[in-house]
Amino acid sequence: MSGPPDRDHNGSATDVRTDAENAGLDLTIELEWSRVIVIGLALAVVATIGVGASTSTAVFGPFNTDWDGTSELRTTVAADSDTTFELVRQPSAYDEYSTETVALVAAPERPYDEASSDALGQFVDRGGTLVVLESGTAHGDSLLEDIGATARIDGQLVRDEYQHADGPMMPIATAATDHTLTGEAEQITLNHASVVDIDGDGQHEGDVRVLFETSSFARLESDSASGPDSQPVATVESVGDGRVVAVSDPSLVSNAMVDRTDTNAFIQALSADADRVVFDVSHGESLPPVASALITVRTSPLLQVALGIAVILTVGLSTSQGVRRTGQALRTRVLEALASARFDGQSERHRLERSSTRMQRPRSQDTAERASGTTQNDTSGGHQ
Repeated sequence: MSGPPDRDHNGSATDVRTDAENAGLDLTIELEWSRVIVIGLALAVVATIGVGASTSTAVFGPFNTDWDGTSELRTTVAADSDTTFELVRQPSAYDEYSTETVALVAAPERPYDEASSDALGQFVDRGGTLVVLESGTAHGDSLLEDIGATARIDGQLVRDEYQHADGPMMPIATAATDHTLTGEAEQITLNHASVVDIDGDGQHEGDVRVLFETSSFARLESDSASGPDSQPVATVESVGDGRVVAVSDPSLVSNAMVDRTDTNAFIQALSADADRVVFDVSHGESLPPVASALITVRTSPLLQVALGIAVILTVGLSTSQGVRRTGQALRTRVLEALASARFDGQSERHRLERSSTRMQRPRSQDTAERASGTTQNDTSGGHQ
């Protein structure tokens, strides 16, 4: 029996080479996909770290994007081209602010020490406007006392069974007087608010003036003996050459409440005549690392110069011959590694194909080849 035709043998060799090339191509694709996956995972990790380093969960925090944060207030005020917005991390910064500055203090988590209170007091005495938003803790109330204001935050929650939004603990307060600080706001919705204690009738210039008050059906939740009556929730008074606004609900500036129509109008009225609005975070939780770093750079001309020099040097070095040679060498090594992996894959596939071809050869073909070999040996022996 004769062996298979040459074209079949050549075709098998061609198929082996084609399969080996395909195996190398498959390996290259797998390596490329692996690199894409690794890069994707690295970018995801970097993005996650970046988000965590630039956001906060602090209640009333300017970088907290949840309902109890104040990120919307920060972005809205900062977007006003006529007003400069800043975050105050150190009370000493008040020494540089003009009389056209409005400062917001929302539910401080730590008490103001004497030096900090003095800085805010001098700011108000020069003609600045300080807005203290407080409800439950005593830190905001103590600040009002330290700077010489008459208004106090009671601390007890107020409820209104008649005039409320989503329940008695969200009373609706109405503008009590025609004042520039009420603006176009006629009503504001409160959320678990307290009330403002005032000394005086609240109607005369120089005394505490009520800006917003609840309906006459409101009462303090913890004082069941007292009858219903209207309760002041926002006031203004003169202190030195400036003025102090006391608001018994810090949630007015939270993301959940600040977008309400009249509430937003009230917040805008507070800063309508200001050339600068500052949000005091000096007695709250620490700012996110990225935000803190950016603020530090913005407030430090020396750091700005140093950063500019660093960027110039980095750009210059990235175009130097040494860096380019290093990059080319690294690229060459990567290509060599890929070529080696492709060659190894092709060799292994070719070896497996040859082994498979031997195992699948017909027994009759092997017998014929052995017989042919024996005949050739006998013939050779005869000639000798």
